This record gives sequence, C-alpha cells and structure tokens, in this order.
Amino acid sequence: MKKILLCTCDPILQKGLYGPLRDEGYIIENVESPADAIRLIIGSFYEALLLDSDAIGLDPQDTVDIVRNCSDGIRIILIGYRDSVPGTFFLGKPADIEALRALLRGIVPATNKSEFIKEEK
Repeated sequence: MKKILLCTCDPILQKGLYGPLRDEGYIIENVESPADAIRLIIGSFYEALLLDSDAIGLDPQDTVDIVRNCSDGIRIILIGYRDSVPGTFFLGKPADIEALRALLRGIVPATNKSEFIKEEK
C-alpha cells in the first residue's frame, strides 16, 4: 500500500482528506507540524507529503528544502501555498478531493518503493 504523510493542524482539512484517500487505497499518516513531518520522513518512506500552508512551524519553502535533502523521490503537494516552489505540486484551499485524487494518480507510481523494498528482503 502507498503511504502518504499529511501535515496539517486543521482538523477539517485532515478529516476531509483522510477518508477519501484511505478509500482510494492509501495509508495516511497525519502530523501537525513540518518538524514532525521531517522526523517521520527521515525514518520511513512516503510516496507523497501533503503540506498545508497553514501548518505551524517552518514555512513551506524551508520544509520543502529539508525534505528534499532527507528523502529521495517523495512528491510534495503544497495545499493553499500560492508561491511557486520548484519541484512541488499545488492544490488550492479548500482542497478539491477529486483534483487531489487525479494528481496523486498522475504522480505516484503504480508500484510503490515501499512494496518493492519488502519484496527484495
């Protein structure tokens, strides 16, 4: 199963994304701060990071820079952040779940890295 990390302190956004993405077959983990997201990314592989622009702590640009240095191949989707950040994808706020599903289908590979690693062991 494909793992996605959702970084938001907004309970409405979390509830709005968690159920539909879980139903789509993703394993969703949620944290409230970018620092917590970085800690989890260092210890595990995620297909994508959904980063809320209103998350408390590091700003989105700094978070993206650190995540890029910690994880090879993670896709980063910025939710509600209007400034362009190279190598990331943008989703407006309020989040359009159908647009997110289509985006994830387009950027997350059919076979994920975590499944491949399990098969090699």
